[in-house]
Amino acid sequence: MCSADDGWASFTPDSTVITGTKGTVVTVVEVDGGNHAIGSGKVTLPDAYKSKNLLKYGPYSGGNCTVSVESDGKLNMTVKKGGDGAKWNLGTLKAGNYTLSATNTIGNGSMYAYVKNINNVELASIRFINGECVKSFTLSKATECVFILKNWGDNTITSGYLQLEAGSSATSWVKPDVTDSNGVGI
Repeated sequence: MCSADDGWASFTPDSTVITGTKGTVVTVVEVDGGNHAIGSGKVTLPDAYKSKNLLKYGPYSGGNCTVSVESDGKLNMTVKKGGDGAKWNLGTLKAGNYTLSATNTIGNGSMYAYVKNINNVELASIRFINGECVKSFTLSKATECVFILKNWGDNTITSGYLQLEAGSSATSWVKPDVTDSNGVGI
């Protein structure tokens, strides 16, 4: 249970995220299977929650490629001619370990997601196959990076939930903060 300025509400502990306005005092009470409190605490909410998903993407339409984003953050890509795709600037990633992952992907295996530096050096790539795919990489210094979706098949439709996060392993997917960035054709 969670108490904010506007009253009590339930939240799912699986998400471990409580959202609200900066400065709101929140009381969290852990309850057992019944109605008994077994622990509680208060916290003042900081600045807006930042997603662990570092990707920045959005719609793109050009040439033989169309990328759309559903309201829940799922990416969809339609390509008429293989080799077409889109890219988005991720900004500078700090030195450290990162993991690129895709879940609930649907496709024929011709779609790839890449993270590259601005000199077009590949840091990680994953191939969309039905299911999940994961690739970890390490940056030895802060690096300006881009996110690329590219499809090598003709007349294909693919989709999935993609995530780039700090760390050496993939965790449960969350929607990134930016899903309205305009893509650029490649």
